[in-house]
Amino acid sequence: MEGITLDRLFSKAYERPLSDLYEILIQPIERELSGKKRLVIVPHGMLHYLPFQALLSKEGKYLIESFGMSYLPSATVLKYARAKNKGNRVDLFAAGNPATGLAPLPAAELEVKEVSTILRRSWFLQASRQQRSPSRVKGRSMI
Repeated sequence: MEGITLDRLFSKAYERPLSDLYEILIQPIERELSGKKRLVIVPHGMLHYLPFQALLSKEGKYLIESFGMSYLPSATVLKYARAKNKGNRVDLFAAGNPATGLAPLPAAELEVKEVSTILRRSWFLQASRQQRSPSRVKGRSMI
């Protein structure tokens, strides 16, 4: 049984296949992706096992560094989800680093602000981690 050595642990051997896959799957559509901020990946067959966010461009950038990403198991699910959620952006509750006793997540508060902007919500609750009492926002009690 082979153990993990430091050489193997810090190896960059994974970069070549990730770059090759980027070249095959993403490079041909880079022009169409220009200016886009979000990718919804709908993999087929074996591509369900591929972590698209880890694909590596020639510039050494992972795909996740250029786009927000999400996955759907099939295009049919996207059609269903859009129909089901049409007009379903009335309420938003997003918590960035609530007081849980755990260490804060890096950039969680920034993500909450960005989601608020994407969903066109002009308000969000921002409280210190020490605040334990509920605050009222737009008539709703939030902790």
